[in-house]
Amino acid sequence: MGNGLSRGHKKGTSTVLKRMPKVSVIVPNYNHAPYLERRFNSIFGQTYQDFEVIILDDCSTDNSREVLETYRNHPKVSQFVFNEKNSGSTFKQWNKGVAMAKGEYIWIAESDDEAEFEFLHTLVPKLEENPNVGIAYCQSNRVDETSKIIVHNDTWTDDIDIKKWKEDYVSDGKKECLDALIYKNTIPNASAVIFRRSVFLKAGGGCENMRLCGDWLTWSKMLEVSDIYFSKKTLNKFRFHELNARTYNQGDIECYEFTKVLVSIYKIAPSASLLIKQHIEYTIAQKFSKSLTISSDKKLWIMMFKLSPYIFLLEKKFFWNLWREFLVVKFGLRTIKRQLAEALKY
Repeated sequence: MGNGLSRGHKKGTSTVLKRMPKVSVIVPNYNHAPYLERRFNSIFGQTYQDFEVIILDDCSTDNSREVLETYRNHPKVSQFVFNEKNSGSTFKQWNKGVAMAKGEYIWIAESDDEAEFEFLHTLVPKLEENPNVGIAYCQSNRVDETSKIIVHNDTWTDDIDIKKWKEDYVSDGKKECLDALIYKNTIPNASAVIFRRSVFLKAGGGCENMRLCGDWLTWSKMLEVSDIYFSKKTLNKFRFHELNARTYNQGDIECYEFTKVLVSIYKIAPSASLLIKQHIEYTIAQKFSKSLTISSDKKLWIMMFKLSPYIFLLEKKFFWNLWREFLVVKFGLRTIKRQLAEALKY
C-alpha cells in the first residue's frame, strides 16, 4: 500500500494497522557458515533500521543451519526458510526472497559479504529522492576470508572510465548500459545494491537459467526501464574465497552467458555506434575461441545452437564466421590429425 500500512487483526470493533518495512533484506546462504556472524552483525547494526530480514538457506552441507538458528527469533527476522533440496540457482533464491518481501526496496545481502553500518542510511534516501531510479549502489572493497582488504574495487572500472566512478552520479538507465554495462558487469556484487522491488518485477526478476552472469543480465534488464544511482562511498565488503560463485571454471557456459547479456544490451539500442557493435563481436569471438579449446564436443554443439538466435541478431556474416570456425576447429583439424596418424603407420 502507498502509505506503507497493511490491515492486521481486529480487536473488538477496531482494525489494527501494521506498518510495512521500507526495506526487505534478503540473505541467501549456501555453505557460508564461517562468515554469517559478520554478515548479520553488519545488517542488524545498520544506522537505518526500517527493515525486515528474510533468511534463505539453500540446503547447506556445512553447519550453516546451526548458526542461522541463533537468529530465528531476532525481532528483525520475518521469514526463515531452509530448502530441503538445493535449488541449483542463486537467482531462484533471489526470486523466492523477493516474492516473500514486504518492503518497497530490496537488499540482497549475500551471506559471505559485509557492509558498513551507514550502507542503508546512504542509499535508501537516494531511492526516495529519485523515483525513476531503480538501482542504487555503492563502491566496494574486495576482501579475503579474514576480511582483509585485497583491493579497492574502483580499479575494476578504470579500463572503461578512470573518472566516472570517482564521483556520485545519477544516470539514465539505457545510457548506463551503453556507456558501462556493455563492456563488463560494472555492478559486480549484489551486496552493494539496493533496488526497487517494482522495477525488479517489471524487468522479469532474476534470471534463473543463468549460472555466472545472471546478476549482470538482471541489472541491464532493470536499467531498460529505470535509472541508476551510484555512491562513491565504499560501504560494501565483497568477499573472495574458494567456495563462492566468483571463482568459476570458464568455457561454454561463460561464452553463452556473455553473449546473451551483450546481445540483450545491444537490443536496447540497435542503432548504437559501430564501435559498440565491434566490441560485442570481438568479445563474443574471444570467449568463443576459448571455449573451443576447453569444452567437450557435446557441450559445444549445445552452446552453438543456444548461441545462434542471439548471434544472428548482430550480423549474418559474423554468425556464419563463428559456425565456420566451430566446424573447422572441432572437425577439420581432427580429420587432418587422423589422416596424418594413419599415414605415419606406413
